[in-house]
Amino acid sequence: MSTPGYYRDEALHCRQLAAKSRDADAIKRWLRMALEYDRLADSMAAAAQVARGAPQQQEIPQQQSKAAPDKT
Repeated sequence: MSTPGYYRDEALHCRQLAAKSRDADAIKRWLRMALEYDRLADSMAAAAQVARGAPQQQEIPQQQSKAAPDKT
């Protein structure tokens, strides 16, 4: 079974290939693949934490403050 580290290495490799490429479409594809590998690694790491019973970090949405209208 692959590990999150394996997929992070694959993402790095894709980014290196993108940096060496001169074809804009190829660069986009390499970077998209790198992003997918990173997402897969994140998913695997989160699943491993759940399996170990580790507390999960939850994203807390930031509230946007509404500016009061300028009354001048």
